[in-house]
Amino acid sequence: MKSPGKYLYGYYQKKSKDFHKTLRALKNSEGKDEIHDLRVSIKKIKALFHFLEITAPKDFKAKKHSRIFKPVFKLAGNLRESQLHSAHMSRQPVSLTNQSLYKKYLTQKEDIFREKFCEQLDKFDQKKFHSLEDKVKLLAMDADEKNTTKRLKKYLRDQTDEIKSIEENPGVHAVHYIRKQIKLLDVLVNILCKISPNHNFEKILKDLHKAEELLGNWHDRNTFSHSISYFLRSKYVPSASERKVFEQLHQKLSLQTKKEIPGILEKVVGLLPT
Repeated sequence: MKSPGKYLYGYYQKKSKDFHKTLRALKNSEGKDEIHDLRVSIKKIKALFHFLEITAPKDFKAKKHSRIFKPVFKLAGNLRESQLHSAHMSRQPVSLTNQSLYKKYLTQKEDIFREKFCEQLDKFDQKKFHSLEDKVKLLAMDADEKNTTKRLKKYLRDQTDEIKSIEENPGVHAVHYIRKQIKLLDVLVNILCKISPNHNFEKILKDLHKAEELLGNWHDRNTFSHSISYFLRSKYVPSASERKVFEQLHQKLSLQTKKEIPGILEKVVGLLPT
Protein backbone atom coordinates (compact mmCIF):
# COMPACT_ATOMS: atom_id res chain seq x y z
CA MET A 1 0.00 0.00 0.00
CA LYS A 2 1.19 3.53 -0.81
CA SER A 3 2.11 5.85 2.05
CA PRO A 4 -0.62 8.43 2.89
CA GLY A 5 1.54 11.20 1.43
CA LYS A 6 2.11 9.44 -1.89
CA TYR A 7 -1.55 8.54 -2.17
CA LEU A 8 -2.71 12.13 -1.45
CA TYR A 9 -0.29 13.70 -3.89
CA GLY A 10 -1.11 11.08 -6.51
CA TYR A 11 -4.81 11.76 -5.95
CA TYR A 12 -4.24 15.47 -6.52
CA GLN A 13 -2.24 14.82 -9.69
CA LYS A 14 -4.96 12.51 -11.05
CA LYS A 15 -7.81 14.93 -10.34
CA SER A 16 -5.83 17.86 -11.75
CA LYS A 17 -5.16 15.86 -14.91
CA ASP A 18 -8.87 15.02 -15.18
CA PHE A 19 -9.74 18.70 -14.74
CA HIS A 20 -7.35 19.87 -17.47
CA LYS A 21 -8.47 17.11 -19.84
CA THR A 22 -12.13 18.06 -19.42
CA LEU A 23 -11.30 21.76 -19.68
CA ARG A 24 -9.67 21.15 -23.07
CA ALA A 25 -12.55 18.96 -24.22
CA LEU A 26 -15.13 21.61 -23.32
CA LYS A 27 -13.41 24.20 -25.49
CA ASN A 28 -14.25 22.00 -28.48
CA SER A 29 -17.52 20.47 -27.30
CA GLU A 30 -20.90 21.20 -25.77
CA GLY A 31 -21.24 17.73 -24.27
CA LYS A 32 -23.40 17.14 -21.21
CA ASP A 33 -21.02 14.50 -19.89
CA GLU A 34 -18.03 16.86 -20.03
CA ILE A 35 -19.86 19.52 -18.00
CA HIS A 36 -20.72 16.95 -15.35
CA ASP A 37 -17.14 15.58 -15.37
CA LEU A 38 -15.72 19.08 -14.94
CA ARG A 39 -17.83 19.72 -11.86
CA VAL A 40 -16.92 16.33 -10.38
CA SER A 41 -13.18 16.92 -10.82
CA ILE A 42 -13.46 20.40 -9.27
CA LYS A 43 -15.45 19.04 -6.30
CA LYS A 44 -12.79 16.42 -5.64
CA ILE A 45 -9.92 18.91 -5.87
CA LYS A 46 -11.77 21.27 -3.51
CA ALA A 47 -12.43 18.37 -1.13
CA LEU A 48 -8.70 17.58 -1.09
CA PHE A 49 -8.06 21.24 -0.27
CA HIS A 50 -10.39 20.82 2.73
CA PHE A 51 -8.52 17.65 3.64
CA LEU A 52 -5.23 19.56 3.67
CA GLU A 53 -6.72 22.37 5.75
CA ILE A 54 -8.08 19.87 8.30
CA THR A 55 -4.68 18.19 8.64
CA ALA A 56 -2.59 21.38 8.43
CA PRO A 57 -4.91 24.29 9.36
CA LYS A 58 -2.11 26.82 9.82
CA ASP A 59 -0.55 26.13 6.43
CA PHE A 60 -3.48 25.78 4.04
CA LYS A 61 -6.82 27.57 3.60
CA ALA A 62 -9.23 25.65 1.38
CA LYS A 63 -11.61 28.54 0.75
CA LYS A 64 -8.82 30.84 -0.41
CA HIS A 65 -7.35 28.35 -2.87
CA SER A 66 -10.76 27.16 -4.12
CA ARG A 67 -11.77 30.63 -5.34
CA ILE A 68 -9.96 30.04 -8.61
CA PHE A 69 -12.68 27.55 -9.64
CA LYS A 70 -15.73 29.59 -8.60
CA PRO A 71 -16.81 31.24 -11.92
CA VAL A 72 -16.30 28.10 -14.02
CA PHE A 73 -17.91 25.84 -11.41
CA LYS A 74 -20.97 28.05 -10.96
CA LEU A 75 -21.69 28.44 -14.68
CA ALA A 76 -21.11 24.74 -15.30
CA GLY A 77 -23.72 24.18 -12.58
CA ASN A 78 -26.18 26.48 -14.36
CA LEU A 79 -25.73 24.52 -17.58
CA ARG A 80 -26.03 21.18 -15.80
CA GLU A 81 -29.25 22.24 -14.09
CA SER A 82 -30.77 23.35 -17.40
CA GLN A 83 -30.08 19.90 -18.81
CA LEU A 84 -31.63 18.19 -15.77
CA HIS A 85 -34.67 20.50 -15.79
CA SER A 86 -35.36 19.66 -19.43
CA ALA A 87 -35.33 15.96 -18.54
CA HIS A 88 -37.63 16.60 -15.55
CA MET A 89 -40.15 18.46 -17.73
CA SER A 90 -40.31 15.50 -20.13
CA ARG A 91 -41.65 13.39 -17.25
CA GLN A 92 -44.38 15.84 -16.17
CA PRO A 93 -48.10 15.42 -16.98
CA VAL A 94 -47.96 18.46 -19.26
CA SER A 95 -48.84 18.63 -22.98
CA LEU A 96 -46.01 18.50 -25.51
CA THR A 97 -46.94 22.03 -26.59
CA ASN A 98 -46.46 23.36 -23.07
CA GLN A 99 -43.28 21.32 -22.62
CA SER A 100 -41.87 22.92 -25.77
CA LEU A 101 -42.57 26.41 -24.36
CA TYR A 102 -40.57 25.63 -21.24
CA LYS A 103 -37.75 23.96 -23.18
CA LYS A 104 -37.55 26.97 -25.49
CA TYR A 105 -37.07 29.13 -22.40
CA LEU A 106 -34.37 26.75 -21.12
CA THR A 107 -32.56 26.84 -24.47
CA GLN A 108 -32.46 30.64 -24.37
CA LYS A 109 -31.10 30.59 -20.81
CA GLU A 110 -28.63 27.87 -21.71
CA ASP A 111 -27.27 29.93 -24.63
CA ILE A 112 -26.59 32.83 -22.24
CA PHE A 113 -24.95 30.57 -19.66
CA ARG A 114 -22.85 28.83 -22.31
CA GLU A 115 -21.51 32.11 -23.67
CA LYS A 116 -20.48 33.22 -20.19
CA PHE A 117 -19.12 29.76 -19.43
CA CYS A 118 -16.88 29.78 -22.52
CA GLU A 119 -15.61 33.23 -21.53
CA GLN A 120 -14.66 31.89 -18.10
CA LEU A 121 -12.94 28.85 -19.61
CA ASP A 122 -10.71 31.23 -21.58
CA LYS A 123 -10.07 33.36 -18.49
CA PHE A 124 -9.22 30.45 -16.20
CA ASP A 125 -5.85 31.18 -14.58
CA GLN A 126 -3.82 28.09 -15.47
CA LYS A 127 -0.63 29.62 -14.12
CA LYS A 128 -2.16 30.28 -10.70
CA PHE A 129 -3.55 26.76 -10.57
CA HIS A 130 -0.18 25.21 -11.46
CA SER A 131 1.50 27.34 -8.77
CA LEU A 132 -0.50 25.45 -6.10
CA GLU A 133 1.11 22.11 -6.90
CA ASP A 134 4.31 22.59 -4.88
CA LYS A 135 2.34 23.63 -1.78
CA VAL A 136 -0.10 20.72 -2.17
CA LYS A 137 2.77 18.28 -2.69
CA LEU A 138 4.64 19.52 0.39
CA LEU A 139 1.61 19.20 2.68
CA ALA A 140 0.39 15.94 1.15
CA MET A 141 3.78 14.22 1.43
CA ASP A 142 4.04 15.35 5.05
CA ALA A 143 0.81 13.55 6.02
CA ASP A 144 1.04 10.53 8.32
CA GLU A 145 -1.71 7.97 8.83
CA LYS A 146 -2.16 8.36 12.60
CA ASN A 147 -2.42 12.16 12.73
CA THR A 148 -4.43 12.40 9.51
CA THR A 149 -6.94 9.77 10.64
CA LYS A 150 -7.31 11.39 14.07
CA ARG A 151 -8.00 14.85 12.62
CA LEU A 152 -10.41 13.56 9.95
CA LYS A 153 -12.36 11.46 12.46
CA LYS A 154 -12.78 14.55 14.67
CA TYR A 155 -13.92 16.60 11.65
CA LEU A 156 -16.42 13.87 10.76
CA ARG A 157 -17.81 13.88 14.32
CA ASP A 158 -18.06 17.69 14.37
CA GLN A 159 -19.86 17.82 11.03
CA THR A 160 -22.22 15.03 12.08
CA ASP A 161 -23.11 16.96 15.25
CA GLU A 162 -23.66 20.16 13.24
CA ILE A 163 -25.96 18.41 10.75
CA LYS A 164 -27.96 16.86 13.59
CA SER A 165 -28.41 20.30 15.20
CA ILE A 166 -29.56 21.78 11.87
CA GLU A 167 -32.12 18.98 11.51
CA GLU A 168 -33.90 20.34 14.57
CA ASN A 169 -34.82 23.51 12.63
CA PRO A 170 -35.11 22.34 9.01
CA GLY A 171 -35.71 24.51 5.95
CA VAL A 172 -34.80 24.71 2.27
CA HIS A 173 -31.50 26.53 2.89
CA ALA A 174 -30.60 24.04 5.61
CA VAL A 175 -31.07 21.13 3.22
CA HIS A 176 -28.86 22.77 0.59
CA TYR A 177 -26.13 23.34 3.19
CA ILE A 178 -26.36 19.77 4.50
CA ARG A 179 -26.18 18.42 0.95
CA LYS A 180 -22.92 20.29 0.34
CA GLN A 181 -21.47 19.01 3.60
CA ILE A 182 -22.48 15.41 2.85
CA LYS A 183 -20.87 15.62 -0.60
CA LEU A 184 -17.67 16.91 1.02
CA LEU A 185 -17.72 14.19 3.70
CA ASP A 186 -18.27 11.56 1.02
CA VAL A 187 -15.01 12.50 -0.74
CA LEU A 188 -13.07 12.90 2.52
CA VAL A 189 -14.14 9.50 3.84
CA ASN A 190 -13.37 7.93 0.46
CA ILE A 191 -9.80 9.24 0.79
CA LEU A 192 -9.67 7.98 4.39
CA CYS A 193 -10.62 4.48 3.19
CA LYS A 194 -7.50 4.50 1.00
CA ILE A 195 -4.96 5.90 3.44
CA SER A 196 -6.31 4.19 6.57
CA PRO A 197 -7.85 0.87 5.41
CA ASN A 198 -7.77 -0.75 8.85
CA HIS A 199 -10.31 1.63 10.43
CA ASN A 200 -13.44 0.23 8.68
CA PHE A 201 -14.68 3.43 7.05
CA GLU A 202 -16.42 1.52 4.22
CA LYS A 203 -19.76 1.30 6.08
CA ILE A 204 -19.70 5.06 6.72
CA LEU A 205 -18.91 5.65 3.03
CA LYS A 206 -21.83 3.49 1.85
CA ASP A 207 -24.22 5.35 4.15
CA LEU A 208 -22.92 8.71 2.94
CA HIS A 209 -23.58 7.58 -0.65
CA LYS A 210 -27.19 6.82 0.31
CA ALA A 211 -27.58 10.18 2.08
CA GLU A 212 -26.09 12.00 -0.90
CA GLU A 213 -28.51 10.27 -3.28
CA LEU A 214 -31.53 11.19 -1.11
CA LEU A 215 -30.46 14.84 -0.93
CA GLY A 216 -29.49 14.95 -4.61
CA ASN A 217 -32.90 13.74 -5.79
CA TRP A 218 -34.62 16.28 -3.53
CA HIS A 219 -32.31 19.06 -4.76
CA ASP A 220 -33.11 18.32 -8.42
CA ARG A 221 -36.87 18.53 -7.75
CA ASN A 222 -36.45 21.70 -5.72
CA THR A 223 -34.38 23.55 -8.33
CA PHE A 224 -36.80 22.37 -11.04
CA SER A 225 -39.63 24.00 -9.06
CA HIS A 226 -37.64 27.25 -8.84
CA SER A 227 -36.93 27.10 -12.56
CA ILE A 228 -40.66 26.97 -13.32
CA SER A 229 -41.24 30.03 -11.11
CA TYR A 230 -38.63 31.96 -13.17
CA PHE A 231 -40.19 30.66 -16.36
CA LEU A 232 -43.57 32.07 -15.29
CA ARG A 233 -41.98 35.55 -15.18
CA SER A 234 -40.57 35.20 -18.70
CA LYS A 235 -42.01 36.06 -22.12
CA TYR A 236 -42.50 32.40 -23.04
CA VAL A 237 -45.94 31.92 -21.40
CA PRO A 238 -48.29 33.55 -23.93
CA SER A 239 -51.77 32.60 -22.69
CA ALA A 240 -53.70 32.53 -19.40
CA SER A 241 -54.55 28.83 -19.79
CA GLU A 242 -50.90 27.89 -20.27
CA ARG A 243 -49.88 30.04 -17.32
CA LYS A 244 -52.42 28.22 -15.16
CA VAL A 245 -50.92 24.83 -16.10
CA PHE A 246 -47.45 25.91 -15.01
CA GLU A 247 -48.66 27.71 -11.88
CA GLN A 248 -50.39 24.52 -10.76
CA LEU A 249 -47.28 22.46 -11.51
CA HIS A 250 -45.07 24.91 -9.60
CA GLN A 251 -47.42 24.94 -6.61
CA LYS A 252 -47.54 21.14 -6.55
CA LEU A 253 -43.75 20.77 -6.72
CA SER A 254 -43.08 23.55 -4.21
CA LEU A 255 -45.45 22.06 -1.62
CA GLN A 256 -44.11 18.57 -2.25
CA THR A 257 -40.44 19.49 -1.76
CA LYS A 258 -41.17 21.49 1.42
CA LYS A 259 -43.27 18.65 2.81
CA GLU A 260 -40.46 16.16 2.13
CA ILE A 261 -37.79 18.05 4.11
CA PRO A 262 -38.37 16.62 7.64
CA GLY A 263 -38.58 13.03 6.38
CA ILE A 264 -35.50 13.30 4.19
CA LEU A 265 -33.41 14.91 6.93
CA GLU A 266 -34.51 12.25 9.41
CA LYS A 267 -33.31 9.56 6.99
CA VAL A 268 -30.04 11.41 6.32
CA VAL A 269 -29.29 11.83 10.03
CA GLY A 270 -30.05 8.14 10.52
CA LEU A 271 -27.34 7.33 7.98
CA LEU A 272 -24.67 9.46 9.67
CA PRO A 273 -22.05 7.80 11.91
CA THR A 274 -22.92 7.72 15.61
